Amino acid sequence: MDDPAPVRITFAQGSAAAVNRTFIGWFFVFAILFAGAAFYRPAIQAFAVGFPIYLVMWKLRLRTATRPGWALVISRDFLTLEGGRTNRRVGRPEVSRFGFETRRSQVQLVGLNREGKAVYRLPVDRESRDRIADALRASEWPVADPGGPPGAV
Repeated sequence: MDDPAPVRITFAQGSAAAVNRTFIGWFFVFAILFAGAAFYRPAIQAFAVGFPIYLVMWKLRLRTATRPGWALVISRDFLTLEGGRTNRRVGRPEVSRFGFETRRSQVQLVGLNREGKAVYRLPVDRESRDRIADALRASEWPVADPGGPPGAV
């Protein structure tokens, strides 16, 4: 039996812009609360510790967020995300099945191990969901129904 050629799906949107919008929104909430805390001195200390933690979380989330032009390569043995400094790869021994999950209006491709624990999570473009599911099935990866209820894998 011939191995199917790897399928390359390029991200049209990615999730970096959405991550950035969310964090900027919370940044302004944080700034307003910080300004209010300036009138009560002990609260400033909590904000002085929390703000750098917030910035580090923001940077880490942006680093892992997908960007337009990145590609998801689906082959028989591996699933690889290629882009920037990120090259995340998962193989058959690590994942027993894939499914889709909708979280906070974002579609994610979720890889589950034999125990049902998520070992691979990747935000994907909503428009690419069916194409990704078809490519996974063509490469003989077990996939849950992409048209299932939101949040279901």
